[in-house]
Amino acid sequence: MTAPPLLQRAVKPGEIWLSDVSRSRGERRALQRACEQGERGGTYRGAAIKARRVRKGGGRGGQCWAIEVASLPPELQARYRERVRGDEAAPTAAVGDAAALPTHAPPRAIHWNKDAEARLASFEKVACETRAGTPERKQLIAAEAAALGLSASRYCQQFKRYQDEGVAGAARKARSDQQKRRVYLSRTWDACAKRMGLTAEAKAAIVQETERRIASEWRSGGPKQPCSNVQAKVMGWLVKRCKEAAAATADAESDAVSDDELRKACTLPKPLIRRTNLRKNLAVAIAERDAGRANAKQRSRIKRDWSHLQPMAMVSGDVHPSDTLVLREDGSQATARVVAWLDQATGRLFVTAYLLEKGEGLKSSHVLESLAALCADPSWGVPDAIYADNGSEYKSWSELFEPLAQLNVAIHGDGSIRPGLTHAGAYQPAAKAIEHVFAIIEKNLADMPGHIGSNRMNKKCERQGKPIASITFAQFQEQLAEAVKFYNNREQPRSVTLKGKSPNEAFRAKIEASWQSHTMTKEELVPYFCKPIDKKNGTRRVLDGGKFTVDGVTYYADELANLAALGVTVLIKRPMFGDQDRLLVFLADDQSEPFCGADPEPTYRHDAEGLAEAARREKAGREGLRAMKKDTDKLDQVESLRAVNKAYGAPPVGEALNVVPLDPKARKVQQALQAPRARAAAADPADVRLGSASNDELHAFMKKVLPPHLRRG
Repeated sequence: MTAPPLLQRAVKPGEIWLSDVSRSRGERRALQRACEQGERGGTYRGAAIKARRVRKGGGRGGQCWAIEVASLPPELQARYRERVRGDEAAPTAAVGDAAALPTHAPPRAIHWNKDAEARLASFEKVACETRAGTPERKQLIAAEAAALGLSASRYCQQFKRYQDEGVAGAARKARSDQQKRRVYLSRTWDACAKRMGLTAEAKAAIVQETERRIASEWRSGGPKQPCSNVQAKVMGWLVKRCKEAAAATADAESDAVSDDELRKACTLPKPLIRRTNLRKNLAVAIAERDAGRANAKQRSRIKRDWSHLQPMAMVSGDVHPSDTLVLREDGSQATARVVAWLDQATGRLFVTAYLLEKGEGLKSSHVLESLAALCADPSWGVPDAIYADNGSEYKSWSELFEPLAQLNVAIHGDGSIRPGLTHAGAYQPAAKAIEHVFAIIEKNLADMPGHIGSNRMNKKCERQGKPIASITFAQFQEQLAEAVKFYNNREQPRSVTLKGKSPNEAFRAKIEASWQSHTMTKEELVPYFCKPIDKKNGTRRVLDGGKFTVDGVTYYADELANLAALGVTVLIKRPMFGDQDRLLVFLADDQSEPFCGADPEPTYRHDAEGLAEAARREKAGREGLRAMKKDTDKLDQVESLRAVNKAYGAPPVGEALNVVPLDPKARKVQQALQAPRARAAAADPADVRLGSASNDELHAFMKKVLPPHLRRG
C-alpha cells in the first residue's frame, strides 16, 4: 500500500492555515464548522468561507483546513495582516524545495542575534530534510532541540511560528522600551535624587552634564586609564553637583541623605561609564597624549612608487641595533650596530656592522665609513640624495651629508641635484621603507645562532638557567651577509615599486637599460667630508719651519716650510672619518682642494733618527723650492728695469727762460761761502793732534797729562 502524496505546506498562493487566524479553542472550532459548512455553501459571520482539506499530519485524520484569506470576514483578515506585520503570507512549498522557504526579512521589532541565526538554520534543516508527521521529523526535532538547549515541545512551538511568520518567527520579539531611557543614571541614584527633592528639570540637567563629564574624563585622563579611575573621578564631581542642585531646589519634604549614601549612589555603573562615547573620546585622548601612536595609527598614509627613479637617486639610511648577541675580544657580550642603506629604486640593501666597545656609541665616523664602502662598490656608487629619519640622533646628519650635494655637482657637472639629505616627517616610521626591511632581516636572523629577540629584559635562550649562547663578530658578519643576500634575491609581490620582482631582478633591469654607477675611493671622499677645527673660522697662521698649533698640539707639513716666511694664513680641516689625526690644509684663496696634509710633530732624541729627519726636512725644503722654480726663470733685474725705462722713452728736458737776479744780501752770503778759508793758528804743544804726532811725541804727551799711577815706563 503506497502512502498518500505529501501535501505539507502545500497551500496555494493566497491561502493560510486555519490556526493562523484563530486565537482561542472555541474560535478555532467555530471556524472548523464554518469550513465544513462552506463545502455545502455555508457562511461564517456573513462571509462565505472557501476552504479545502489538506493532508498535513495534524488535525483529524492528519488533515487540516487551508482557507483563502480573501473569503474570511474583514476582522479576521485584518487580524492576520496585523500578525504578519503588514506582509502578505509567503507562498510555501513542499518539503525539500529549499528555494521556496520563508524569506521574510527580519523586521526592526525583533531581536536578531546569533541564537536566531542558529534557530533559523535548524528550522530550515527540519523543513527541507523531513516530512510532517513522520518518525524522521520527530527524531530530527529531538536532536535539533537538544542541540539548541530546548525541549521538544518548545522547539515545535518555535518551528510552528517560523512556518507561520517566516524568518521573523525564528527570532525573539524586541523589547517595547528598547533604546529608551528607563532611569536617569541608575536606580540607586534616582532613588537618592528623589529623596533629596531634585526636580525633573534638575535631574535632566545633571544627566546631560554627567554624560559630558564622563566623556571629558576619558579624553583627559589618557587612553590607558582603567574604568574604575573614571568612575571614581565622576563620583567626586557628581557628589558636589548633587549637593549644589539640592541646595538650589531645597524642599521641605526632602529627606536628609548621608555622605556615604550619596557616594554610593553617585558611583555610577561601569557599563554606563564605558558606553559614553568611549571609542570617540579614547581616540581624542590618543591624539592629544600619545603623538607617536597617533601618527603611527591614526594618520592616513599614501603609497609611493619609486620605480621611476634610477638606482642611487634616493637612498634611505638608518642605524639598527641588532638582536644577535656577539662576543667581544675581552669576553663580554654585546649586540652589534648595523648601518644600512636601501636603494629606493631597486629595493636593494647594503649593510655594515660595527661591534662597539663598552660605553661607546655609534659615531658619525662609523656612518661615513659605511658610506665610503658604499661609494667604492661598483654595484652601488655615490648616492644622489639620502633619506633619513627625523629623530634627534639623526639631526647631525644634516651637517654630515652637506657635502654630498657638492659631490654630486662635481660628478654630474650641473646643479640640478636635490639636497644631500632629506629628513622624513616627525613620528612617521612608516614613511621609511627601510624600517620594514629591518623587520624582514631580523626574521631571517631569528633562525640563526645567537638571536635573543627584541626584548632585552626577556632574552631568548636555548636552555633555561644556562648562559645565553653568543657568537663571534666574524660569525655575525657572515650571518648578516647571508640574510641580506637572501632578502635581495627574494621576490616582493606586494611592493608597489618592484611589482613582484626581487631587488636583484629590478637592479638587473636597470643595468640592461644602460645605468652605470659613479664610484669613489675612501681617499677621494675624505676631502669632501671634513670640517674646520674651530666653529668660527678654523684658520691658523703658518709659523717658522712650516708649523701650526691646534689645541696645544704642533703640526708640521713639508709643503708649508717654504711659506712660513710669508706669514701665510691657512684653513685647517679635520677628516670626519678615517685617520682623523692627519689634518688637511687648505689655502685661504683656494679651498676647492686640500693643499697638503699635516701630521703631529714628534719629538726626537739626540740620535741618528733625529739627524735623519732633519736631513729629510732640509732635502724636502730644497725639493719644494726646486719644484717652485721649475716653471720660472731667474732674471736680471737691472735689465728688466732698463727694458721698462726704455719702454717709457727718454725723460723730458726743460729750458730756462731767464736767470733770476739775487738780492744784495743773498749775493753777500754767496760770496762769503765761496771765499777761501784762512789757515789755522799754530797749535799749543798740549794741543798736538794725535793723528799727526809721532810715537815719541805721543809718549811724552801721555806722561805729561796722565796721573802718576797710570804712567808706565
